[in-house]
Amino acid sequence: MFALGRLFQRSLQKPPIVGHAKKLHCTPWMAKDVSMFLVDRNGNSHKVKARVGDNLLDVVRDNDLNFESFGVCDAAVSCSTCHVILPQKIFDSLEEADLEEEDMLDLACGLSETSRLGCQVDVSEEMDGIVIKLPTEIIDARML
Repeated sequence: MFALGRLFQRSLQKPPIVGHAKKLHCTPWMAKDVSMFLVDRNGNSHKVKARVGDNLLDVVRDNDLNFESFGVCDAAVSCSTCHVILPQKIFDSLEEADLEEEDMLDLACGLSETSRLGCQVDVSEEMDGIVIKLPTEIIDARML
């Protein structure tokens, strides 16, 4: 019983940083879900459920959205294909992008003042009901 208790305690601690990802995928039974809308490159809106703590790349994958080339580098911050355009209020609430993310955004198409890489944006409760847009064009920065 004691070992099981320690295992449970460890599961509540913050996961270790792995590669460039800020955290591991959230444990479903521990996380709260929010709803949001993702507008694809063709202007179609997709209502999705997102777990608080997951990043937007996880949200796209968990909802089986087949957005062309979205997140092909698997959150290694090396392609810019998960470029998203956020509402100003959400953008302002996030930590500033680091230099790696800024470098990738410099290579992205359709850059806006509220652009971020989806793999670097964690879902929060404040994102419930928001609309996130994908730019109409993409460039895989690994191919430049």
